[in-house]
Amino acid sequence: MPEKKIHKYLIVLFLICTGSVSAFGQDEEIEIFKEIREFRTLGDHYFTPNNTIRDPFILTHVRMSLGVGGINDIRFPLVEIGGEKFLYLQGNIFAALLSFEYQHSVKDWLAVYLRFGLIGRLGSDFGTLVVQGINYSTAFDIGWMIQVYRKDKFALSTSIGVSNGNYSIISLQNFVDDIILGVPNPRLITRNNVLFGMLGLKAAYGFTKFFGLNGVVDIGYGETIQRELQNKFFSVVGINADMDFSDIFKTPLSILLGYLHTTYPQNNNDVIFDGNVLFTQINYIGRTNFILSLDLSVSRELAGQNNETLWLNTAEFSMRYLF
Repeated sequence: MPEKKIHKYLIVLFLICTGSVSAFGQDEEIEIFKEIREFRTLGDHYFTPNNTIRDPFILTHVRMSLGVGGINDIRFPLVEIGGEKFLYLQGNIFAALLSFEYQHSVKDWLAVYLRFGLIGRLGSDFGTLVVQGINYSTAFDIGWMIQVYRKDKFALSTSIGVSNGNYSIISLQNFVDDIILGVPNPRLITRNNVLFGMLGLKAAYGFTKFFGLNGVVDIGYGETIQRELQNKFFSVVGINADMDFSDIFKTPLSILLGYLHTTYPQNNNDVIFDGNVLFTQINYIGRTNFILSLDLSVSRELAGQNNETLWLNTAEFSMRYLF
């Protein structure tokens, strides 16, 4: 057989094989996309996964979030005479956040998840750096989620998990106070490791194609950040409104609005973390298996001996891949 004909046959064979593999790959990918969309749909509503309040869907995914935030214009009195405070210092607190999450669907009704979070906070001015210091923490969570019920417009899952966190506080103010008071071995850095477990329910309901609602109720027990406190029971309650604007704006866009509250005793005089969060999550949902999100949140905190109310504002950019 002539060499040219052999080359032609080889080229044709290669094109046939390539086309078959491509067609098979596309069919498989379309099937995966369809399955993901079905899992995220209740009634006519197509839910967007929430980065703050966990949803009940058993889906394999990976998420990474990176954000910044801060508290502005905090005032600290330097002198107090006759109950009146004079000579205030004013400054800001800067915060940085990083989190990573992986959830693996073992069965249609069972998933295991891993989460890692890093939060750092420091005074950005002389006053806040001295009085508030530098706070940072790392947290690692592991747990399981089990689907309890799912039909038509409603889905319900339960979860059980364990969280381990390492918290560190660098405080110049406390260090100087210990020296003045003659405390043996004054410490510049205070560290604490906490462990607690959580058990809860996650539910979602699709009202219409445009609107859906999901929420969480968790009960936890374990150690607190403050060393002087005993182990405590606490609760976490959150609700989220999911709105799909794809048909209204003719753009694959969804917006989530929600509130999260926890009774976990996190707040102390060093202003570490929040317990009341209002948030908005703006999402691009043009692809079934990939979501880009911008998370904007504001949270209330209590600080100082008089429990002064402070507001922490944060903005996070998140990427989630489902498969």
